[in-house]
Amino acid sequence: MQFSELTIRLLLLFLPGLLCHYVVDWLTVHRRRQIFEIVLHSFLFGVISYCVYAVLHFAVYILVFAATFGHVTLPTVAFERSLTDSKSPLSLVEIVLVSAVAVVLGVFFSKLVNNKTLHTIARKWKVTYKFAEHDVWGYVFDSTEMVWILLRDTDQNKMYQGRVEAYSDVEHDDFVELHLLDVQVYNEATGEFLYQSDRMYLSRNRKCITLEVCDVPQPRAGESNDAPESE
Repeated sequence: MQFSELTIRLLLLFLPGLLCHYVVDWLTVHRRRQIFEIVLHSFLFGVISYCVYAVLHFAVYILVFAATFGHVTLPTVAFERSLTDSKSPLSLVEIVLVSAVAVVLGVFFSKLVNNKTLHTIARKWKVTYKFAEHDVWGYVFDSTEMVWILLRDTDQNKMYQGRVEAYSDVEHDDFVELHLLDVQVYNEATGEFLYQSDRMYLSRNRKCITLEVCDVPQPRAGESNDAPESE
């Protein structure tokens, strides 16, 4: 595949947007992106990165000229010239600097997403009643109250009580994955204690399991053979 000069110019110009997108993609949990979403997000992130760079560039330039020469001459940004004039040379230094700004913005946007800042403000102002996660599974496990759980596996007739360490995204898969700590396993029908494990990885069909949130950790095996209580 051969790339035209215009394609190469656009790729270089919007490299910061791609970097910002991938930082956000790497640091946040979300549903799988479609191609058009990646392109659109990269474009928007790129424009925002260049705008932030331009503001910073102008601010520093104005301060330096005002302090040194007593007057201000507004500089130009190579990005603007490159879009309007195909013969204008690209500024690789500017692209590198904007890329650095894009990485910082990616971390900043990721923090906003992970802290649910936009949804928190919108819910507080009653703009929306939606939660930030893209499914109920993520909403339950992102809750600060989700620490200890009791998982009932009706397919294998077992109960697993443990502390949640990690969980999977279930958007495109009927199977869920859980990594639990301090696990105690019981017979689901009788409540009889079977065994315990410090760590356990579980992969189950989500149609065959039920999750219950425990208020407090139950006694370890040997202290009580009763089934754990749950909400």
